[in-house]
Formats: sequence, C-alpha cells, structure tokens
Amino acid sequence: MDRTSIIHIGYFKTGTTWFQHVFFPKVTNAVFSNQANASLDDNLIITRPYDFSSEKVSKHIDQLFPERTSRTLILSRERLSGHPFTGGYDAKIIADRLKETYPNATIVIFIREQKKAIISTYKEYVKRGGTAPFDKWIFTHERTIPGFQLDYFNYHKQIKYYLELFGVSQVKVYAYEDFKDHPKEFLEAFSKELNLEIDLSNFDFSKKVNKGFSTGALKLIRWSNKFSKSKNLNPYPAVKIPFLRFLVEKCNTIFDTMFFKQRNNSFFNSKTLSEIENLFGKGNYELNQILDIDLESKGYNCNNK
Repeated sequence: MDRTSIIHIGYFKTGTTWFQHVFFPKVTNAVFSNQANASLDDNLIITRPYDFSSEKVSKHIDQLFPERTSRTLILSRERLSGHPFTGGYDAKIIADRLKETYPNATIVIFIREQKKAIISTYKEYVKRGGTAPFDKWIFTHERTIPGFQLDYFNYHKQIKYYLELFGVSQVKVYAYEDFKDHPKEFLEAFSKELNLEIDLSNFDFSKKVNKGFSTGALKLIRWSNKFSKSKNLNPYPAVKIPFLRFLVEKCNTIFDTMFFKQRNNSFFNSKTLSEIENLFGKGNYELNQILDIDLESKGYNCNNK
C-alpha cells in the first residue's frame, strides 16, 4: 500500500543534523532511521543514470521497516539538495529521481540567509580537510569537474523546480532563522503542518549537535589540513604528520573557550562583500512573491534591481 512520505532535502547548514539526530527519531507516528537515509546515497544519489531504478530505491528502504509500512516515512538527507562543494550540479537529477520514486511525497526545504550559509559551508569545508583560504575557495572554479559555485545559494531556482514537480501544496519551505530564533514555537507549528506527533516538553534547545569552531581556530585547522589525510579534499598530502589534526582540534577547543571566541572576525572583506552583496537579491525577491515568508525581515537581501 502507498504510505505518506516526507522528504527533507536540506539545504546544508540549516540544522539538518539536529533534525536527523534529535527531532525525527522521536516522532511517534512515523518511521525514520539514518540507515534509510544512507541507503539514498547508494541507490538514488550516486547511482549512474544508466543504473538508476526507482523500484530498487523504494524496495530497499521499505525492507528496513517491514513491520511498520502503514506509518509515515520520513527521509532526511541534505545531499538531496545537491552538494555545495560541487555547486549542486546534480540537484535537478536528484529531484527527478525523487519524483519518480516518491511521486506523492511532501518535500521539506530549509533555507538560510546566503552570506551566513556561505560562511558556515566554508567552515564545513575546512572541517572536512580543505586547505584553501576563504577568498580563494569562494571564487576559484575548475572547468572540467564540478566545484563550488555561489549560484548554489540562489534558492529560488531549485524551489521553483520542486513546486513544478510536486505541486504547491506538497512543497514546504522554511527559513532556518525562524527555527534558530524561536525553536519551540517553530517546531510546534512545523509538527502541526506536517501532522507529526511528538512531545517537545523534554527537548533541550540549547544543545548544539554540530558545533563549529571560531574563525581563529579554523585558521589553525586549515593549516593542519595540509599535513593530514582527507579522503575527498586532500587524499595524498605531500607530508603527512600523524595525529596533527587531532591535536590541533583538541587545542582549539581550549583556545575557543579562552581566546578565540572574543575574536570571531568576519570572513568577508569589503571587496568580497561588494562582489556578492547583490548576487541573491533578485532571487530572494522572487521567493518572496511565491512563498508565505517575509525573507527581508529575516536579513535576506531582496533588492530586485
């Protein structure tokens, strides 16, 4: 039998880890597991076009919940929105595959003010082993393979496509800022709109699941990455120093508490800021016209000029 499906596609750095580890597992009228989410990586996301099978995707996930097929299925994987490190080059392909696999699903999308999202994405890049300085990373492009592109954060393009695929009533878009600023009130409304049963009374909203480092600490980590192995970003360092990255992170935990948190400087210098300041204005303005969200009041640039 067909069952209700809710698919949370991200974006990255919008609280997805918290939802996956804290919120979704406690929904009592739905089934959710990170094992099912991992199944999406192998069977839906990275599968080559010639080998993709929507039947294989749904069958494999259904097998993880053999006794509870009548309950709402929740899938949550930020990679479904494309990956920011590769400019979201496969986001449209993934959207088409989701439509083929779960044609009646409700799609949940969280967005975040672009400058803050870009900074948070860069911090994740360094955390995963990246070595490029911010100004180099943000503007350097490789013609032959997908790389980071600022246009990934023009959310209106992807949201409009999902609205066309699934219909207006089946696509729910939320601003991360609403969740961050008023988590309990937001989750009460969020649960009601998606018909999710959950007890929020014992939630600790002050606890961070994916805590980041300060800008000062990040510089030390980026330096240590040059001498540390990272599977995707630096698989073969010229000089590998065992445990260097581990020791730097441990020291940074202390440094952040004692020194660096007081010197958490912005990544954007005046030149970089001026180049991207108006890059997202028209797209955000367009989103304001099609969504019931006042993005401008949340700090988004909505200049249509």
